[in-house]
Amino acid sequence: RKIYTVSDAQKSTFDLQGLKPDTTVQMLLVPLAANLVNNVYVDTVWFETPMQQKGFIQKLHAKIVNNGKADVEAGSAKLYLNKKQIALSSFSLKPGSAQEVLFTFECKESGFNYGSVKIEDYPVTFDDELFFAFNSKMNIGVYLIQGKEQSSANAFESLFKNDSIFKFTSSSEQNISYSEFKNNDVIILNQLSDLSSGLISELTKFSLQGGAIVIIPAEEIKTESYQTALIAFGLPVLGAKDTVSQKVDKVEMTSDFYSGVFEKPEDRLNLPLVNQHYALIKNSKTDFEALLSLQNNAAFLGRGRFNNSSTYLFSAPFALPISNFVKHALFVPSFYQICFKSLKATPLFYPVSSNVYIQIKNEGNVQEQPPHIKQLVGPIDVIPSSRIINNRLNIYTQNQIQVPGFYELLFNRNSLLPLAFNFSRNESDLECYSREELQKIIEDGQFNNIQLIEDDKSNLTEQIKRGSMGQPLWKLFIILALGCIALELTLLRILK
Repeated sequence: RKIYTVSDAQKSTFDLQGLKPDTTVQMLLVPLAANLVNNVYVDTVWFETPMQQKGFIQKLHAKIVNNGKADVEAGSAKLYLNKKQIALSSFSLKPGSAQEVLFTFECKESGFNYGSVKIEDYPVTFDDELFFAFNSKMNIGVYLIQGKEQSSANAFESLFKNDSIFKFTSSSEQNISYSEFKNNDVIILNQLSDLSSGLISELTKFSLQGGAIVIIPAEEIKTESYQTALIAFGLPVLGAKDTVSQKVDKVEMTSDFYSGVFEKPEDRLNLPLVNQHYALIKNSKTDFEALLSLQNNAAFLGRGRFNNSSTYLFSAPFALPISNFVKHALFVPSFYQICFKSLKATPLFYPVSSNVYIQIKNEGNVQEQPPHIKQLVGPIDVIPSSRIINNRLNIYTQNQIQVPGFYELLFNRNSLLPLAFNFSRNESDLECYSREELQKIIEDGQFNNIQLIEDDKSNLTEQIKRGSMGQPLWKLFIILALGCIALELTLLRILK
C-alpha cells in the first residue's frame, strides 16, 4: 500500500515530525515549490476588560503581523462596529514582526454588537479582516445570604440593587434558597454564625460552574463549622481574635485584582479602621493572596481558588463598630472587582472548520428544542450538539461552520449570544519547508517508509505511475523481439 502526499509543506500546518507512520504503508511525499509572497494580517483582537457596557469607553487591542520580507510603512487598520467605521489606527512593521494597535471608542448600542478590524494587503487577502462579536447587555447575578449581624445588609442593597449591571437577590441564613445558587455568579456569606454541611455541599457544587464565593465572618461564630468550611475551600482557618484597633495599611496594587482601580497610588490614603479581627492561619498548601493587609501585616481581605471559583475571605465582621469598611470608599471598588472577576471572558471569535466549544449560562431554559447557530445575513442555519450541565448550556459545533462572518446562537427561539467566526490564522504564516529540510526531518526521524519525489515540473501523473508500476519495458521487448525476427529472416535469406 502506498500513500501519495502532495503539499507545499507549510511550516505552520505541516507536522511531519509528529507523524507516526504505519510501517506497512509506503508514503511518497511530493513537496510543491511555493511562491514566495509577502503577507500582512490581523492575528487577534481583545478588550482590556471582560465586560462591555453601553455608554462606557472601551479599549480594543488588535495584533497586526508582518510575515513578509519587506517593511510596511504607514499601514492603517480600521475598526468597524455594527456596519459603521468608528476608529482608525496606523502601524509600521519590520519584516517578521508584530505590533499591537489600540482602538478607543464608546459602546453606543445595548445588546449584540458585531465588529471587525480590517487592513488592506495583497495578494493574500483571506486574513485581512478579523470578525468579532460581543454582548453589551449582561447581568452579574449576586446572591447575598445575611447572618444575624445585618447592619451591613443595607450597604449591599445600596451597592447592587439600583445598578442595572447586577441581578441582586438576598435571603437570611435561616431561609437559604439553594436553587438560587445556579442562577448567580457571586455568593456572599455575610456574617453567618454557622456554615452548615448542607451549605458547604451546595457551595462546592456552585464552585464547579465558576463564579466567586465571599466569606465574611460574624462576631460570634460556631468555630468548628467555619474551620471545616475553610479547610474544604482551601482557605486559611480562623485563629484567635485580635482586639487591637488597626487600620488597613496596604492595598496590593501589584495584584491584578486592583489593576486599573486607582489612577495613581497614594501614600497617604485614609484607609478603613478595624477594631477587631480574626488571625488567619495558613498551612504550606494554602494558596491565598492577601489583597488588603492590616498594620500588623495580617490579611484583612485575601483571595484563593477552589475548583473553578475564586474564594474571598475577610478576617473581620462588617458590623459597626468592629469595622467601618462598608462606610469607606474602598468598599465599592473591592466588591465591584469581586463581581467583575467572577465573569469568564467570552471569546470574541472562533475558528471555522473546527469543533468549537461554547458555554453559556442556561438562565433556567428547558431544552424543548435544539439550539441553532444561524448566520446573521445568509442562509446558513446549523444544529450543533448540546448538553446542559450544572445549569450551563454546552455547545459543540462539530465542524459545521465553514464560512467566516457573523452568527447568533438561538435557543427556544431566544437569541442568547452573538458569534463571530474567522479563518484560522495558522495558514497566514506562508513559510514552507525546503526539500533539504524535509529530507533532514525524514532522516532524523528514521522514517524509512517515507520517500521524497522530486517536483521537476513534469507530468505528476506520469511520476506517480512510474512510482507505483515502475518504468514499463514491454514495448521495448516487443520491438527487440520483432527486430530479432526480422534479423533472423534476413540472415536466413542471405545465408541460403
